[in-house]
Amino acid sequence: MDSSPPAWFLDSCVKTVQDLAECNIPLIVRDNVTSGHGCNQELSELDAVVYEVDSAVYEPLQRLLFPKTSDLVEEHPSDLLPARRFVKNSVHLHSPDTTGGSHFLTAVVERFASDARADIITLGLDDVNDLFDRHGLSCCALAGINSAIYGTTGEQSERQSHTLDDNESRHIKEAQIAEATGFSLTLLLSSPGIKIAKRQTQNTMSKETPLILYLPKVKSLLDVYESRFLEALREALRGITSNGLIISTSTEYEFNTSSHGNEHGCGNPNCSVGEDKSSRRKSKKDRRGSRLSNATILRAIGLDLEKDVIRMVPVGSHTQRLLFDRHRKSENSYEQQNVRLLQQSIRHLFVELHSSPIVLPYADWSFLKGTAAHEQLVKYVLDQSMVNEIFRNFCYEPTEGHTKDRGTQDTRMTELKIKEAILTFGRRMRALEDWCSGPEVQSRWSSFPSQAQDVIREIENDDSFEWERRFLGVLINPDDVEEGWSAIALEPDIKEAIQQLIHQPTNKGMHSYGILKRGRIGGALLYGPPGTGKTHLARVLARESKAITICASAADIEFSYVGESEKAIKGLFNLGRMLSPCTIFLDEADALFRSRKPNDQSWERSQINQLLHEMDGLKKSRCPPFTLLATNFPNDLDSAVLRRVPSRIHIGLPSPEARQQIFQIYLAEETLHPDVNLCHLAERSQGYTGSDIQTVCVQAALICDTFVGDDARRYITNAHFDKAFRRSAPTVSKGALAQIEAFSKEYNPAALESREQIGKAGQPPNGTSCL
Repeated sequence: MDSSPPAWFLDSCVKTVQDLAECNIPLIVRDNVTSGHGCNQELSELDAVVYEVDSAVYEPLQRLLFPKTSDLVEEHPSDLLPARRFVKNSVHLHSPDTTGGSHFLTAVVERFASDARADIITLGLDDVNDLFDRHGLSCCALAGINSAIYGTTGEQSERQSHTLDDNESRHIKEAQIAEATGFSLTLLLSSPGIKIAKRQTQNTMSKETPLILYLPKVKSLLDVYESRFLEALREALRGITSNGLIISTSTEYEFNTSSHGNEHGCGNPNCSVGEDKSSRRKSKKDRRGSRLSNATILRAIGLDLEKDVIRMVPVGSHTQRLLFDRHRKSENSYEQQNVRLLQQSIRHLFVELHSSPIVLPYADWSFLKGTAAHEQLVKYVLDQSMVNEIFRNFCYEPTEGHTKDRGTQDTRMTELKIKEAILTFGRRMRALEDWCSGPEVQSRWSSFPSQAQDVIREIENDDSFEWERRFLGVLINPDDVEEGWSAIALEPDIKEAIQQLIHQPTNKGMHSYGILKRGRIGGALLYGPPGTGKTHLARVLARESKAITICASAADIEFSYVGESEKAIKGLFNLGRMLSPCTIFLDEADALFRSRKPNDQSWERSQINQLLHEMDGLKKSRCPPFTLLATNFPNDLDSAVLRRVPSRIHIGLPSPEARQQIFQIYLAEETLHPDVNLCHLAERSQGYTGSDIQTVCVQAALICDTFVGDDARRYITNAHFDKAFRRSAPTVSKGALAQIEAFSKEYNPAALESREQIGKAGQPPNGTSCL
């Protein structure tokens, strides 16, 4: 992939000396300004107003330049001042206002860059995220980068740094970051020269041109990427220029609120479905982050509180306060943050839109202004689950034909689809809020045991349980399940084996001594052809075991970002421990825990490693969750996973007796002609799964055109079943059966013996025959 800075970065994050000269920087420096100075203007007139800063407040920035401005003005016109040199290589600007100030600080930095005749590169948290996203990485990748650059411990990295000079150390770190991320920091910091070259003008960047690396809201950048990444940036800047300056900024507002925008709503439908900004609870991590002092942040990025911090405020006039308040509201609305998250999600979810101008960072989304969709966009702080909800029914439809306006038409269609998706999401959220705000509405968890309700309430109200909360939607309350053993047809030996396993936590007498006091079977594998009732069996087990069941699949655990699947597995098992006694049912286990190969990627192995770690029981629990895996492809499972599920239960094709029971279950409420013999139907359906038999019954009911009785009930005959069988063939291939048989031969010989008994002469195991 091309490692050069993308066009959106050059256009939106890089301003050259020429760019700064051509734009109107919304800040002026005034001498001898007293508090309250300046005319009072109404809010509607603020578009023409710029920030004003007292020269005494601005002077500490001016002292960073050599030679002094006053010395140069005597020799050069003010618009032709030569480039200056910085007397320091880093400084931190801080707004002491508790309500905001980022927009004002940006204006200060741009004014200072203009005074210094310097190019400026802005690198905020969203910019870094989008640069990494361009290379298919997430912030999780930085953990690997930090490890690669700095070793496993801080002491090791410190010892290594003494053996290398600064230049060697910088080149090594630069090369390692380039290898890990796919782009070069040196190339990134050379963006002003690249931007000038792309203009194809006669001007070229002078080697004397100063360079400012601007890091706005550095606290949020530090929270995600840690100080080591910032150190790498600092060293890369030293490597490309001897006249570079890093300016980081923060506001008091950042230290009094959560630093992360993509917070997750607490999930409690009675208090926070679609929770807005004013009522959000901070997570434990965010509450810790908000207590970080300015000194702590500065030390982490190599600055000194006394020497390297400049406190910056505008003039205290009424007009300046109005302007500051307007920008504060826009800064704290989270609109820009939500748009960036939506753009990134569209690029991930819809490949055909990956290069569309509308989804690139900093793309103009003014098409939402003044619409109901915009109201929804500024009302909520979106997280990834909410974004997935927005795009659930989003369907991209490119314009047909090859007209010259096709690109414009596609963009307008995409804009319309985005509006519709956000509006639909808003209606859903309002419906949930209206319903859940009713005082008489019971909690969705009210039917769960009181102990489980307490646990769920804790998870909903504490954002440190982010990953546990994601699985609350797949909880099965045993009291809510209507299906029992009578609703499923199982071979007696299989039913007996399952009952012995699920009743382990409740059989206190026989488990209070000997081997059963110290050991237990912590997991079982349900395997067999598709359609044989493995998932249906999980619901029955939830009811019969009287234990809450977490019914998850590969889709609930696999995520696109590296490291998130492991977090999901960890959260899943922690939820199981908190809700004990609990059963964790993982469907499609083969998709999650495939056999490891020598050429596997590290993240592919880490998923299995996390599962093994959780199932090994290293985290002690009063009653660890019982793990039930289900798969149609047992041969694909990793051998280490098989060891953690020592009980293997083959749910194969049903025997004639079981097929007869299945017909009886599905046709229990139907009126059948006396000639319809369920035993004959069972014989006729050899090779059919339970799902196939259900299809036959549904087909027969649909075909039925005969009705009897006052209520005109269906009257199904053999003729209807004849047509149904012609329409419905068995769905399990001989090849699939052969693979499962091979697995049973190696790992579960008892299952083969049982199948041989069932298959003798096509009779049920007990030798009964049709009546």
